[in-house]
Amino acid sequence: MEDNTKLVFQKERNSNEILSSAFAFYKSNYKDILSKNIIKILPFFLLLVVIYQISGRYTANFMITGQDFFAFFFAYLLQQFIILLFITITQACVLTYIKYYIYGIVYDKSSYTKNVFKAFSSLLILNFVVVLATVIASFFFLIPGIYLHIVFLLTPVILVYEDKSPFESINYSFKFIKGNWWNIFYTLFLMTLITLLFSLSITLIEYFYSTFKKLFIESGSYMVSPNRFNDPFLFFLHIVSLIIVLFLYIYLVIVYAMMYFNIIEKRSHSNIFSEIDKIGENFEE
Repeated sequence: MEDNTKLVFQKERNSNEILSSAFAFYKSNYKDILSKNIIKILPFFLLLVVIYQISGRYTANFMITGQDFFAFFFAYLLQQFIILLFITITQACVLTYIKYYIYGIVYDKSSYTKNVFKAFSSLLILNFVVVLATVIASFFFLIPGIYLHIVFLLTPVILVYEDKSPFESINYSFKFIKGNWWNIFYTLFLMTLITLLFSLSITLIEYFYSTFKKLFIESGSYMVSPNRFNDPFLFFLHIVSLIIVLFLYIYLVIVYAMMYFNIIEKRSHSNIFSEIDKIGENFEE
């Protein structure tokens, strides 16, 4: 990770600079990130592939026949839990990698893996509580749900970089993002547009493929199966879409780290200017 031209995270940036700097870091280090973390992420990725197929089958059966509600509901809950595991291990890997990168910590496979899974256990508790609180808030009132989502967005970074417990990270996040809520919202909005662009491209490919097969191959008798294992091309597209999700989420975690250090730098500068103002006041007295 030693690099004379390595990117400086501890720098004040606007939203566009955060996105471009995060991309520059990702472009320069994606091979190293993947080589050190792919073995840790891969089992959760494969679980995600399998649960999407199972959940899709039960969802389609319930929507078409109205039967097996409990099987559908259990499959849905299991899918959400595995998504949570996948998100958490990705956060743990990427944030640990960035921590090593920033502070120039010498890489040792054993200690690195230990630090990743130490972060993973705490992040899993944190993410579960955050998701639960956000869902409950959104269920009753949409706006509080959106507000909490932005407030809690940087809690994984706070937990890893400030060595706080899950609940300490949640409590501190309200104070930490004070005065920066709209900046975080705008940056996340831009990332959402990027994600939607990739998702839309995959969806359009699936739609045109299904339409083509229905019209020209099966003479109108074709119906897209909810189980993509039954169609090799759709299954291939599904795998590609999940790989894109993985790469996009790694980038998103890097953006989170950038936003965290951006707020830290803003705070440090404002504190310096505050001290200078106090010196001026004392001089006038």
